[in-house]
Amino acid sequence: NSQNFLIVGLDKDQNVSRSDVIILANLNNKTNHINLISIPRDSLVSIPCGSKGTVNDKVNHSYVYGEVNWGENKGIDCLVQTISRLFEIPLVPYVIFDFESVKKTIDIMGGILFTPKMSFKAKDSLGRVHNFQKGKEMLLDGEASLAFMRHRASLTNQDLDRCNNQKDLMMAVMKKYNSLSRLDKIKIGIKVYSLIKTNVKYNDI
Repeated sequence: NSQNFLIVGLDKDQNVSRSDVIILANLNNKTNHINLISIPRDSLVSIPCGSKGTVNDKVNHSYVYGEVNWGENKGIDCLVQTISRLFEIPLVPYVIFDFESVKKTIDIMGGILFTPKMSFKAKDSLGRVHNFQKGKEMLLDGEASLAFMRHRASLTNQDLDRCNNQKDLMMAVMKKYNSLSRLDKIKIGIKVYSLIKTNVKYNDI
């Protein structure tokens, strides 16, 4: 009655890509509820693709280990196996976003109305400074959304707070998507599907 998906946010600003956003999504087909479990990037886990086999390291390094030791485009395979071991579940299908696909997804939807649960300022890649205020609704475009989801420097609980911010914004995206007509959902779905990397067929998504 339920299905798991792995949602991965890939940081490609660095020479080596890291999976800095790792979220296990559980879809309950009986209740139509979605549960999102964030795995903080610094979590110490058992990674199966070290140079000499299994190695204990930060979970966001598993993608790098896969690329280096298993071969090009094998980073996601290592990450999926790492998460499977961690939660003792079968291998899960995945969806990979990078910075550009996140920004374009939000912009394709015409921006997102969002109410932050904490206050902070963050700069986007265009140099704009966004003032996020707790309890104040604002319209976020792609750049502002990415700046919100990436920020952690001034947050009290650093990556833990950032994980919660990411989940809150994802749920705001889903809320807007669910409010659209069936035709608009299909149009947006096709565009977003072309922006992501996944082993899930479009019809299944």
